[in-house]
Amino acid sequence: MNEQMQKQFHRRQYPLVRYLGLLLAVALLFTGVTFARYATNSGIAASVGIAAFDATYSIDRVNSTTFGNQDYYIEANGTHVPLGATALSVQMTLKNDGDTDVASTVILSGPAEYWDNLALQIAQSDKNGIAGMSLTPQLVLKDLLYTKTGSAHEASDKEYKTWNNEGYDTGKSLDYGDRTDTVEKVLTMNGSLAKPQDGSDTPREVTATWKDDNGNDNALRITAKEEEQQYDVGFARKDGSDILPPVYVECKKNMTVYTLEFTLPALDVAENSEQPLVLFLNWTTEIVNGSISANQEFWDNMEKGNSFDFQNKVSMDPTEPPGDKIIVLGYHYDVMGVPVVQQKIDGEWMETGETTTVRVRHIFGETAGDMQTKYQHVASLNDSDGNYAHDFLEVEGSSGILQCDNKSSPGNITYVKISDIESAIERPSSSVFDTVTLVPVVDESGNDIENSHHAPIYQRGFLVTFAAAFVQSSEVPAAQQP
Repeated sequence: MNEQMQKQFHRRQYPLVRYLGLLLAVALLFTGVTFARYATNSGIAASVGIAAFDATYSIDRVNSTTFGNQDYYIEANGTHVPLGATALSVQMTLKNDGDTDVASTVILSGPAEYWDNLALQIAQSDKNGIAGMSLTPQLVLKDLLYTKTGSAHEASDKEYKTWNNEGYDTGKSLDYGDRTDTVEKVLTMNGSLAKPQDGSDTPREVTATWKDDNGNDNALRITAKEEEQQYDVGFARKDGSDILPPVYVECKKNMTVYTLEFTLPALDVAENSEQPLVLFLNWTTEIVNGSISANQEFWDNMEKGNSFDFQNKVSMDPTEPPGDKIIVLGYHYDVMGVPVVQQKIDGEWMETGETTTVRVRHIFGETAGDMQTKYQHVASLNDSDGNYAHDFLEVEGSSGILQCDNKSSPGNITYVKISDIESAIERPSSSVFDTVTLVPVVDESGNDIENSHHAPIYQRGFLVTFAAAFVQSSEVPAAQQP
């Protein structure tokens, strides 16, 4: 039989949402995919039925896109107490409208800096997002990837571990908000994410396999590669005692990126049915910020308004080699209290009495004169979502009227005036960097190191994808055609 592969991609993008404190943000790019193994073909005889393949997925709800950058456990009186945190939960639905059963794989991807600090668990769900039975134990990813030394709470995990058909009991991992119905499993571990010392392109992967309660094989495959990715770094701003909206520098650099693939029989979806899921993600360990790259020279370069690059530096030690090359693409900040407008019958645009939040993006070109300014709406796309940044587009034929590009809920389009955005900015955009708080770097004795004042990082944001792939697991032909 001739087999054809047909792919369809449905994209919903949820850019970054910001938050207080030294935090780690996650941008979620949700992509719906259909893989059709068998497709109808006009060259096939009419008497032969071809089973329809129609499997898709959707991301239905995300309770948050932010994590607090803090240790889950704190030490108090010689013992470690769980400080705890609300898990980020992603509601996902695997849907099969075809005539064949499908086997599903849930695929997650993003920078190592993000996944290395997470504990992950998958559970069944109802259509309302209420979690049911756990489908996996809680998997503390650093325990599966790194060599551990020291106590459980103080363990050092800087080097990738090499596994050789070894067992790992998930019950040995610390509890980071583990679900109460969890059944711990002994995983069979193989592989390593360490870079080959000979510089070869040997695949970097770790596999964890285990049996579920029904004796079925379950697997998690984690692969790593180096690739260039965009990310955001946020800096706090003050003007005297006034706290100003943070400024976010848009960057690009080469980094390690993981892809996690869950293949579980419990994810299989029978013909004409669906499988709702909830993915629970808990932050485990604080990331210590050691960057001193954002010094006065950095902000002077930002003022020029054109893209530039620099070597990241994380130590004042002159003998330490520079870090990764970072390219600065631009910056953005949020403007709150922008009046919402609507068009009257006579064509005039009038304020509605409501206000909203607008993100102002300044995108650098090769020279300062090439810098572009773009606007995004920071608001919910629909009733089941949090606030996400989505593009504003200028209304055709208008003079400075913008409408948000809300494809998820076209009936909830918001309109604003560019002039109102400028009026609502708390400080002129031309001096946005003048109020970035610079603090001194000190040596071991607490002395200010000359010319070392820098802006401390307020938050970091990455792009993380949640997706699913399907493959036909049965061969049930469609009804015979007359």
